[in-house]
Amino acid sequence: REETAELDGNGKAVRSYTEEKKSTVRPPLPGASVFGDDDSGDEADPAKARAAVSKTLRLESAKNLESKQLQREMAKALNEDPTIYDYDGVYDAMQAKKRAGLSRLLEKDKKHIEKLKKAAEKRKIDYERMVERKAQREREKEGDDFIDKEAFVTTA
Repeated sequence: REETAELDGNGKAVRSYTEEKKSTVRPPLPGASVFGDDDSGDEADPAKARAAVSKTLRLESAKNLESKQLQREMAKALNEDPTIYDYDGVYDAMQAKKRAGLSRLLEKDKKHIEKLKKAAEKRKIDYERMVERKAQREREKEGDDFIDKEAFVTTA
């Protein structure tokens, strides 16, 4: 660490410390090869090399066999049902069925809403009739009390 002293804007001494940065490069690990092979090329044991190659070949042939078997199963499934892998088509069909059901519900709702509107209009007319009858009864009850008074007709 290195210590330095400087003056700030008010004339006071301010200490600051700086540390030396260490190198972030690490040395290579001893004994590890870049390609993961412990042999150094020419000194390789031919028996080990043959064993490694035969192991790799066996793994590849097993993968190929599995792949061929999978392809046969897929072909068999396609022969039985040509739409077995048609995921998008099935999804579209499901969505179309869902939309058809929703449109049917909307049609029912429209009919229902129309019936509700007619019923509300009928209640409004009945209410207006009731208010008029009530006003008529009040006029009849008053009788001749206000016969000599002036009558004003308003829009209210």
